[in-house]
Amino acid sequence: MIDGSSRLRLVRLLIAVQMCVMLGACSQNGEDELPEPPENVTFPLVVRAEIDGRSELRIQGQSVWWHHFDFEAPGMWGDDQPTFLNGEEWWPIWPLDELANCNCASTKESLLQDPLKSDGSTISISGKVGRGDVRIVQQPAAGNNYTASIEFSDPLPDRAWTSITISQN
Repeated sequence: MIDGSSRLRLVRLLIAVQMCVMLGACSQNGEDELPEPPENVTFPLVVRAEIDGRSELRIQGQSVWWHHFDFEAPGMWGDDQPTFLNGEEWWPIWPLDELANCNCASTKESLLQDPLKSDGSTISISGKVGRGDVRIVQQPAAGNNYTASIEFSDPLPDRAWTSITISQN
């Protein structure tokens, strides 16, 4: 029986191999391995990301992922950048090489040490730094399988770093 941590490492490895083959960028010496996901990510959750366009950060249970809509996906504007969760680098894995206006999602990764509550609690955002707008577009509820969605929107030319703090109430 494989435990949750081993299963996550196996899934990440399989995704890395699949991306390596699809993109033809396999390294012979392992230099292109995916970085380890962040650990000890808890609420309040400080999120810092390079935003160009409109994307939603989604949270469900212990899982975190991006869903991207317009312009370039978070951190994917030329010189790829991570999303920072409580100061730790997270490199979301995307399904496509071309992510502009893709209406696509990164892989769902189990990153939260303590899950998003499923007891009717809500989330709030505070401490926004950077340009563009950030707003909660979906509170966790039974009807959406307790998934929270926070929209990051920067319609201005070029990209910009944006930071917020997400709290559970």
